[in-house]
Amino acid sequence: MVSEEPPFLNASKAWILLRCHRRWRLESDASSESRMRDLGIVMDTNIGTIAHKAIEEWVDSGAWKAGNAGDLLARLFEGKAPTDPTSIGHVRRISALLAFRAHALVSVLAESSKKPGTEVSLQDDSRRVRGQLDLVTYTGQQVHVVDVKTGAGLGAANALPLSVECQMAIYAFLAAGEWHAEVKLSVFSTESGFRALPMELVEATSRVDRLISERTVALAGKPDAHASADVCTWCHFRDDCDAHWSAVDAGSITDAVSGWVIHVSDSDVGIGSVVFESSSGTQVLSGVSRSLAESVAVGQFVMFFRVRRDPRGNSDLWHATRRTGMKVRMDRG
Repeated sequence: MVSEEPPFLNASKAWILLRCHRRWRLESDASSESRMRDLGIVMDTNIGTIAHKAIEEWVDSGAWKAGNAGDLLARLFEGKAPTDPTSIGHVRRISALLAFRAHALVSVLAESSKKPGTEVSLQDDSRRVRGQLDLVTYTGQQVHVVDVKTGAGLGAANALPLSVECQMAIYAFLAAGEWHAEVKLSVFSTESGFRALPMELVEATSRVDRLISERTVALAGKPDAHASADVCTWCHFRDDCDAHWSAVDAGSITDAVSGWVIHVSDSDVGIGSVVFESSSGTQVLSGVSRSLAESVAVGQFVMFFRVRRDPRGNSDLWHATRRTGMKVRMDRG
């Protein structure tokens, strides 16, 4: 009998293996996409993804060679970005940063001896590893792999997140196998510009080997669940993870709250609120979308996640976001 091959290690999510086997295994399962759709928690296109698409079009079309390259990149991004009131501030910030940072991208692109590659898909079938490289330029016997990030915290003074280290190790491993050339790695951050990542091929290969070993452990038996803010925030399966809710109760995860619903309100503009009794007393979640409010009824035990505490310091007030999700249970058990 031929054993079933393990799921591919995707570069963008490989780090999860080192933080929570349960999340990685569930999100790597072939049925998880349909399950996430059934739960209503499939994420729509986010602003970071839109920025990537704008850069891809900007590079592929040759617009980066224009005298007003920065303005053109900003316009491409704005043309694809959402225009709802909750997103407009973030959209304007990313647009301004893209316009400002474009010159640095132009400098790297101009060094390439042939047309730069964008969204380059590579995979190693024997090790079941794959990744999609945002940008690749070519100079002599060297390939330069650039990963685009729109989040904060990637400045030279900050330690690199585990997610970036794992992702770039896989990119280096795959790029070396594809082009048989020296691989240069960089992160391009809209917040802080370029940051080089020195990593020898032997180190990259060692990191990939460790991830493969972790995959074997994660696929054997019931996977362990380990809760923390970094791994739980965007987990599609946090709604029914006991380790996650235990961490919420302990106060180590602070973007979630739960309780018994005692009142649900709506408004003419489709934004309402939910009042519920938690272990800390009466709580109010405002900014709730109509679709979310219609899924909640008085008497239910509801668990909300990806919510924000009131910035004015009111401990009993919460605010929903575009990414807020929930789990309804008739009882806490």
